[in-house]
Amino acid sequence: MADDRAGFAFGNPDLDNDHYYPGWGLLVTPEELRYVIMFGTKLVGTDSAQTITDETLLYYADHAIGMLETDFGIDIYPRNVRYNDPIDRNTGARVPRTDFVAANEANLIRESGYPYRLNNAQYYLFTKLRRRPLQGLKAAKLVDPIQATLLDVYTWRHEKIGLDSTVSFFPSYGASLAGYPYLYSRSFFIRYPFQDFPEALMIDYVTGWESAAAVPADLREAVRKLAGIMLMADFGDGRTAAVASQSASLNTVSESLSTTMSATSAMYGARIMQFQKDLKQWYDQNRRKYSRAVFGVF
Repeated sequence: MADDRAGFAFGNPDLDNDHYYPGWGLLVTPEELRYVIMFGTKLVGTDSAQTITDETLLYYADHAIGMLETDFGIDIYPRNVRYNDPIDRNTGARVPRTDFVAANEANLIRESGYPYRLNNAQYYLFTKLRRRPLQGLKAAKLVDPIQATLLDVYTWRHEKIGLDSTVSFFPSYGASLAGYPYLYSRSFFIRYPFQDFPEALMIDYVTGWESAAAVPADLREAVRKLAGIMLMADFGDGRTAAVASQSASLNTVSESLSTTMSATSAMYGARIMQFQKDLKQWYDQNRRKYSRAVFGVF
């Protein structure tokens, strides 16, 4: 009999859900939290009128994703990154861009342009993007100090897709522009009039994994366990909060119950501790895999 529950755990992932991004899907579904994390337990409080809904379960998954994105400096689900509106040099006001409609951009992020550095220019405008993993560029241009376009370098791009999230630009064969005669070498870019100029390279790009199915399984499992910790902590308190023992008697009949819970020990404390241990080990093993290396001199 086919299992109609949605989720990777049931061999039936939800890959067309719009919750995070149109048609991107769900990494962890409410059914996975309800029937895998809390296997054999109905998510109903001691007052049967109080339940944990699918919306609440997605809330846990959302926050688990957000925590991992913050810890590793990554975007798990897609973001559309657009460079800021240019500044009118006469009025100081920003001039809205007309090449895209903000209302049509899901998960829109605005950011400043990238500086021109002579050292980077000598390596074909090598640029490390602020957000990652990179899906691909949508636009790229080199501008002058008044933000007028000098070179549209979009078709010259060489992207390093994925967690590296870097891009460089190599002139097309036969390219030439007034003031920028074609030179098939790194010197093509080093004629910019200022050696260290802010917001000289304007880039639009898309980050995140293309779909929930493309997210590595270990990252998906980390989301599931983080969400599970939040679920068990809240549900455990609602179901039986910090009860070490209780008893009831009626005439000569009595009943007593003892648990391992206390003011500092939760109902699912052992399982929560196990998940925390698993996640700590996973972080230790995968921090270099998902984090961007940072070098410094002290």
